[in-house]
Amino acid sequence: RPPPSCPRLRISAAPSLRPLRGIPSTRCHAAAGDPAPAPSQAPGGARAALVRVGEALSLGFPLWVASACALALWRPASFLWVTPTAQMVGLSFTMLGMGMTLTLDDLRTALLMPKELAAGFLLQYTVMPLSGYLISKLLNLPSHYAAGLILVSCCPGGTASNIVTYLARANVALSVLMTAASTFAAAVMTHLHRLIYSSRAK
Repeated sequence: RPPPSCPRLRISAAPSLRPLRGIPSTRCHAAAGDPAPAPSQAPGGARAALVRVGEALSLGFPLWVASACALALWRPASFLWVTPTAQMVGLSFTMLGMGMTLTLDDLRTALLMPKELAAGFLLQYTVMPLSGYLISKLLNLPSHYAAGLILVSCCPGGTASNIVTYLARANVALSVLMTAASTFAAAVMTHLHRLIYSSRAK
């Protein structure tokens, strides 16, 4: 015997009743044609446009750097307005932006990669200073230019490395930890390498 059809019932606050033994019960479900609540849609508009502009500026980062270098060679006076205070503010905002892209889970995952961290630290203070020294010898730079190049090559990684890592969609958290490790060690390693390679460059 088929079960009786379910009439449409109004929802009431009546207490639930337990079915009696030996008496069949029928459950009524919502009809398939009943309208379902529409999912809430996040406002697009300005946010989507801002994201598109940010992505376009980020993808053009190599172009902006190359253009700035060409302008600096052609008209050095064009950058006289860049004061040390402006540089500090710009670097601060850049570092803040890189930090806002990370989560605690990203940092925890990067901390579970000690081999990669150690490899980055060793390469920072072996390949980089040696490269600066060899380039100064290859180009036969004057002593003051060679000293400047070697000094820069002995410095730890900066904010630009994190930006390039972010644009390449690589592990930004690992890059940040590598930069932090090399920065803490720079108090000793930079001066040590500067003394070693500067004396040979003379």
